[in-house]
Amino acid sequence: VQTEPCPPKNVMALLQYTNDISVSWGPSPGAISYMLTIAGSDGVVTSYNATTNAYDITSLPCGTTYSIIVTALGDGCNSAQSSSISAETVPCVPDGITVI
Repeated sequence: VQTEPCPPKNVMALLQYTNDISVSWGPSPGAISYMLTIAGSDGVVTSYNATTNAYDITSLPCGTTYSIIVTALGDGCNSAQSSSISAETVPCVPDGITVI
């Protein structure tokens, strides 16, 4: 009998540099790997696979807020999704500014 992994807990996101977000979470018993899903305020949804309980998402667009969830993947079944957290990249540099 297979049981699904526990949902990831303690999901945290930390802005690294200007447009990179480091995501980490507590390990889920029974998980073989994890899937991160991020939904940006720009409407783009992307998924990433991780084999550990941390992942760095790099080269994201500036000035975008992201909703991040993590799912533990087991042998034939997956966990429920983690609670959603938010992270935001740095604001974009305004166009058309001239320094005198």
